[in-house]
Amino acid sequence: MLQRRTYAKNHPSDDFQTPDEAIEYIFKWILPSTVICDPFPYHGEKSNIVDFFLKRGRKAFFSTGNAFETMEYMKADMIVTNPPYSMKTEALEHFYKLGKSFAMLLPLTALGEQKRIKLFKQYGVTVYIPPKRINYITPNFVKNSSASFMSAWFAFNPYELPSDRNRHIFL
Repeated sequence: MLQRRTYAKNHPSDDFQTPDEAIEYIFKWILPSTVICDPFPYHGEKSNIVDFFLKRGRKAFFSTGNAFETMEYMKADMIVTNPPYSMKTEALEHFYKLGKSFAMLLPLTALGEQKRIKLFKQYGVTVYIPPKRINYITPNFVKNSSASFMSAWFAFNPYELPSDRNRHIFL
């Protein structure tokens, strides 16, 4: 399995930071007592998501090392992350199987791939769709104003009753 730090150096076009306005959208849905972890910090050194939560008095940390092996995020109540997009299916599958609450920022087109559809049907998903496109921060820390796709927060809460799953889309 790939570590984001190593992966990002080899695939810089796949590693973008999350701007505050994108985090603000999911922040309001997360209980104040929730400890969050970002298992995919930018180059293993920085997480805008964690910084955003800490600045607002919330408990948050990011994993160091390989996100799929260190398991540091198991100390958190919830995973909140913007994984490299080419790793989105692998990350979804991994976190679903752990039964850990998560919110992952992904392209809205993530709803359309067969393997992910199977995961969403099996485990459930809540989709939070921001009102406008997200302008991601590029690897050289420039805010990119030309995102050509809509993004959404894909969330999972293992504590929901099975009948409640697959029924949530928030605009």
